[in-house]
Amino acid sequence: MTDSNASAHQNYSPPLAAFLTLGWPEFRPVPWRDYTALGVTAAHIPQLIAMATDEQLHARATPDDAAVWAPVHAWRALGQLRAAEAARPLSRLFDMLEDDDWVGEDLPHAFVQIGPPAVPVLAEYVDQVAYGTFPRATAAEALMKLANAYPNTRGVCVAALTTALERFVLQDPLLNGLLVWHLIRLHAVEAAPVMERAYAADCVDLTVEGDWEDVQVSLGLLAARYSPPVQRWDPDLEFATNEEWRPAPPEPRPWGPKRAHRKHRWLVTNALRRRNRRRRT
Repeated sequence: MTDSNASAHQNYSPPLAAFLTLGWPEFRPVPWRDYTALGVTAAHIPQLIAMATDEQLHARATPDDAAVWAPVHAWRALGQLRAAEAARPLSRLFDMLEDDDWVGEDLPHAFVQIGPPAVPVLAEYVDQVAYGTFPRATAAEALMKLANAYPNTRGVCVAALTTALERFVLQDPLLNGLLVWHLIRLHAVEAAPVMERAYAADCVDLTVEGDWEDVQVSLGLLAARYSPPVQRWDPDLEFATNEEWRPAPPEPRPWGPKRAHRKHRWLVTNALRRRNRRRRT
């Protein structure tokens, strides 16, 4: 055991001390491990929240330090325990760890496991223009996933995403495009008037979901486009030889979660890949 791991163990008592040695978590779609089998119960929720948000643990970025993965295990355990009280402190990670792949890719699934009690926290977060594009985009994705997992929350989630989109003049067009994308995934026809206004104001990044005609087709409001499609991206983008523009790998590498991406390019590139797949089928 390294000295750094020994020091970390002094801050957490069993069974959470074991989290510092579990190492790299299996990524989706492999089922998460059963943390209750390690002796974790609802009584450990305060300690789990402390571990999931522990800045010292998140700062451990050396490949041989298993403790860097402890926060990921902690938020997964909180999800399994359906710890409603963890929703707000976990939401702070969106901003605190904006460049952490695992916050963007894995944490929304913990919110889904927490369930409907997480919806008001996420709705409040996504509505705050003070937060950056990517923290709010992650909260929006969690809302979309919650609405799909718990249909009775769909109305609240759609309302929250629509309210966030109503601020289109004040925020990044990329965020507006992602909000539109999530609303389309929820088939939120009721949000169409807000989407139309955002497009009319030229406040939506067209590389995410296309133009207003594309959105209407996706929502079933149009049978097909009535004008020629607009060229929205470089068709050679996803095959570019420039390493900086290549799509992100399908899952984080073992030395993540502190691997920073150029997130604008990562999100846009993946949106283009999704769009291109639809165009080829």
